[in-house]
Amino acid sequence: MVANRITRERRASYRFLLQWIAIALVAGVCGASVLALFRTALELLAGFIASFALPPPVVSAAAAILVGLVIYRISPDAAGEGMPSYLYALSESEARFPLRVTLWKLPAALLTLAGFGMGGVVGPVGRVVAGLMSLLGFRRDGSRDARRARTAAICGMAATVAALFHAPIAGGIFAVEIIQRANMRYRELFPAALAGAASVWVSRLFGWKPLITIAPPGESFPLAMTPWLLLFAVLIGFLSGAFVRGYAFTVRLFQRDNGHPGAKVLIGMVATGMLAWFVSADLSVAGLTSRFALGARSSVLGVEGLVDLGAAPLWAVALILLLVQAAGSYLTTGSGMSAGLTGPSIQIGLFAGVAATAIYGSLGLSAAAGGAEGMAFLVIGLVGMLAGAMNVPIAAAI
Repeated sequence: MVANRITRERRASYRFLLQWIAIALVAGVCGASVLALFRTALELLAGFIASFALPPPVVSAAAAILVGLVIYRISPDAAGEGMPSYLYALSESEARFPLRVTLWKLPAALLTLAGFGMGGVVGPVGRVVAGLMSLLGFRRDGSRDARRARTAAICGMAATVAALFHAPIAGGIFAVEIIQRANMRYRELFPAALAGAASVWVSRLFGWKPLITIAPPGESFPLAMTPWLLLFAVLIGFLSGAFVRGYAFTVRLFQRDNGHPGAKVLIGMVATGMLAWFVSADLSVAGLTSRFALGARSSVLGVEGLVDLGAAPLWAVALILLLVQAAGSYLTTGSGMSAGLTGPSIQIGLFAGVAATAIYGSLGLSAAAGGAEGMAFLVIGLVGMLAGAMNVPIAAAI
């Protein structure tokens, strides 16, 4: 009897393992493909819009009208950054992702980002891939397996994050940690990591580049700068908290979740377009895609090219761009347009790292932006902002 019971358990384990592998492979292909499709469509649309040489506020207003008056009338829940929808479906709704939101989230995000909105792609694209993958929870007889739908949705988010950064393990942990950091489960971490690996493999097979690449220096930073790095890490913690509070305040100010979003998104997007027009269109995804292609956010060290520096020191320019990036993401997503907060939080962390490197150098200490000292500040800025703003410290560190 004992041997038979063990055999049944072992068979069940093998069945779950094969199911996880199959779901992870499908998620890897789906996540990498949807992300590549979105990036290609965004690049083409941004290039098409740039050919008209219209002022950014005009483009932003047109995008807001299309999204607010057309897409949101069809699918009101497609508004916002996407990650809350993912979390709600997994935590409160037994992994039920409304198909209407899944279908309309990408067009809304595409118009938002092409219209000079300042936001990221992780939330919208991850929500769409998770929604598509959750459909695997349906059996042949039409019934629904909530556990399988949950696993598939988590794998979809993991595949999206992994494809975006070419970080398979971090993508898998991100998808689980953002749901339940205090109680991450092996049965969700394992398939999520597999999905991340499959997604990165597919991306590299087809030559799809990561959104951000930071080449590590050949040497390590001097130990004498450790206290400065610790101080910067503490400051980044405060900055990430301020970023989240500022976003929450903007959502309340716009009363985003009350009433129809038409006028709200119009106000938010026009204000964002004005920021892009007067400061730098390259802070928006549309500005970058029309100039470099979407993957060029890796050129964050070249902030001198974003504005006319004049006599302004580099640290001041970096801090100004940091504040503009934060304000633009508040106005874009806080008003109800469809974009993510992960990208802006990373960009803000990188700008903070540039500012810290410049300040460190202005004190008479050795700091080359592309060297070990500058890279240390950049990594701490990126990791600290991502961990604090998205509440994913383990994934951010990895």
